[in-house]
Amino acid sequence: MTDSSRQAKLDHLSDLMESMPIVTPDASSGDFPEYELTLSQFKAMTLLQKGPQRMSDIARHLDISLSSVTNMVGRLEGKKLVQRTHDTADRRVVTCELTEEGLNAVTWIWQMGRRGMLAISELLEDDELDQLIRAFEILVNAARRAGDENPNE
Repeated sequence: MTDSSRQAKLDHLSDLMESMPIVTPDASSGDFPEYELTLSQFKAMTLLQKGPQRMSDIARHLDISLSSVTNMVGRLEGKKLVQRTHDTADRRVVTCELTEEGLNAVTWIWQMGRRGMLAISELLEDDELDQLIRAFEILVNAARRAGDENPNE
């Protein structure tokens, strides 16, 4: 496969992902927290789910400036989803970690995403479901390989 045809396929995949309707479970059950998170905030919280992280590591992971991370973490602290701590040996070093509410928020958001995907998947024919499962197996394996190549992320 040529580089241009591979790029065309990746572009098509990206277009498909962007055109995917967001399916969420019925929020009328009353069990619908209003986290109002940006994608960057959610990505940061997903990173923090792995454990406490230095502010500089969050900035590097998100590919944004340290001042942007500082502002974002401040907003997450205001929502009581993240807490900052200063290193006792070096006060310039600040680490962040999820609060219990922050961990609950990340878990809840992932569960809602899974429920939405399962609702869509129930509409698939058996052979389509088999294809989707195989595609996810391929993606999971690729993500694991990527994680092996980038152990600090």
